[in-house]
Amino acid sequence: MKKVCSRCGNIILHKQRCECTPKYNRKVSDEKRRFYSSYAWQKLRNRKVKEHPYCERCWSKWKLIVTDNLQGHHIKSFKDYPELRLDEENVVVLCRTCNLQAGDKNIKDW
Repeated sequence: MKKVCSRCGNIILHKQRCECTPKYNRKVSDEKRRFYSSYAWQKLRNRKVKEHPYCERCWSKWKLIVTDNLQGHHIKSFKDYPELRLDEENVVVLCRTCNLQAGDKNIKDW
């Protein structure tokens, strides 16, 4: 049985992972895990989602209003710019798919 990759549209076998899917590092640092579960981050993320209850990238690129699986995304990565991790101007609201595609490139492509 075959299926369509939800990221790139390629036809792949049902139990196969598409080559466009990033490989995840399950060894997330304790510092990063602590930060993303902190009260300060949750408060900032929730405030941003309340201000923009849709994916900003989907809206800018394709004029789609996506409201499912919203996440806070650092424009300048947490890893490279730890001093900006709670800067409101450095956080945008993205859907899970866009957040995975954006990764930690420090590039705003929308």
